[in-house]
Amino acid sequence: MNATKSIAKGFIIFFGATILVRILSYLFRILFSRTYGPESFGLFMGAIAFTSLVTTIILLGFQYSISRLIAYYNGKNEQEKTKGVIYGLTEITLGLGIIAAIVIWFTAETIGILLNNEFLSPLIKTIAISIPSTIFITNAGKIYEGYKEIKKSMLIEVITNTIKILVIIISIYIITDIEEVTYIYAGGIILSSCIIYFIIRKDILQKIKNIKRQIPTREIITYTSPLMIISIIHPFITWADTLFLTYFRSAAEVGIYNLAQPTAAMLGIFMIGSNAVVLPIITELYSKKDTMGIQEVYQRSSNWLLIATSIPAIIIILYAQEIMTILGGEVYSTGGQTLIILTLGFAATALVAIANQILLATGRTKIAMINTIIMVIINIIANIILVPQYGMMGAAISFLITTTSIGIIRIGETFHITKVIPYNKYTRNIFLAIIITIISGIIIKNTIIIESTIATVIGGSILIIILSIGALLITKSLTKEDK
Repeated sequence: MNATKSIAKGFIIFFGATILVRILSYLFRILFSRTYGPESFGLFMGAIAFTSLVTTIILLGFQYSISRLIAYYNGKNEQEKTKGVIYGLTEITLGLGIIAAIVIWFTAETIGILLNNEFLSPLIKTIAISIPSTIFITNAGKIYEGYKEIKKSMLIEVITNTIKILVIIISIYIITDIEEVTYIYAGGIILSSCIIYFIIRKDILQKIKNIKRQIPTREIITYTSPLMIISIIHPFITWADTLFLTYFRSAAEVGIYNLAQPTAAMLGIFMIGSNAVVLPIITELYSKKDTMGIQEVYQRSSNWLLIATSIPAIIIILYAQEIMTILGGEVYSTGGQTLIILTLGFAATALVAIANQILLATGRTKIAMINTIIMVIINIIANIILVPQYGMMGAAISFLITTTSIGIIRIGETFHITKVIPYNKYTRNIFLAIIITIISGIIIKNTIIIESTIATVIGGSILIIILSIGALLITKSLTKEDK
């Protein structure tokens, strides 16, 4: 099937590039946390959390619309509407971004007081300068996804994260003040947006230059209206844990949590890769009313995610404390239990990720909006109850409760719409292989002990990966097409 081949090809490209991007992002956090310590790192991440929250709200959900609508109109060969989507939505979000940056610049001190930490004010003020650039970078990536240009979409991420790495390397040798680091950081984001503009101008904007622009206002409003509400409230899911920790707990605890969180989020590599590839394909199949094609894409992609997510999740859970020590040093080892809980939360998210893409691709944005509202309510209530008493463990448990609850809801909704469940007859075999891998992993950890922590984790991980592949083959979890 052509759609399946497109998914496999796109997923491999996206997966490889995403690993590179995550490694670069990881290096940034590791270098930052080791150089400036958990307290300064926590302050920086608190400022990033607030500005990211504002940026996502400012996007008004248009970032989701861009890739979906471009794929939809390209499928119908309506290039004038494609151009209208690109220019119209980019101009709106950039204008709002500029206004937001100005407002934050002049109200930064008040924001710091509201967040219960006045040291955040100068950091938030500086990072706010880069909000319009961040918005443009986000839109550019979605434009490429709409055109199914996965390589270029990931190139944007590589450029941005590479410049971040260069920023922190420069800072290590010439700067000791965290406030000065944020100036260089903001400058790096602005530089990234300039480079990306010249790339997308050559690849796409020049090609549609002579096409008359027709903004499909009605379609944009119909599809995006529910997403506007999602865009306003969804960031509270992404950043609620960090913001609640910033308010109720110490900056050092925020720093430790924000090293554990991206470690667990590495599982999202597979989810992000599948989402970027699957959404345009399902959208195109839906426009052609190819129900069987949607079913095959849904089930096959869900099984791939189950396999791809479970293996690294097992490794992270078994070696959580050792991984935290390797990444940040001994002071970060207290985040081991938090890492385990976060890993379970991200695994739960990944396992039902395709269900959410079905909702978006079939235009069920109102349902997606309701789901997001439910997630926010659960997440905020759980954080308010758990974070003051349990700190970063409470934040992690809140995340796990939220992701598990909404995952069950999404599967039910998708089944109601498509009458298809995300897994097929091979799923039972995959779960059996996972159980075998878990038992094998526990035996390996308890029997193979090396003096070097790094060697222990690497050696154990290699053996677990080999055994998991063997378990998948023995249980016949893979189809001929998968192989």
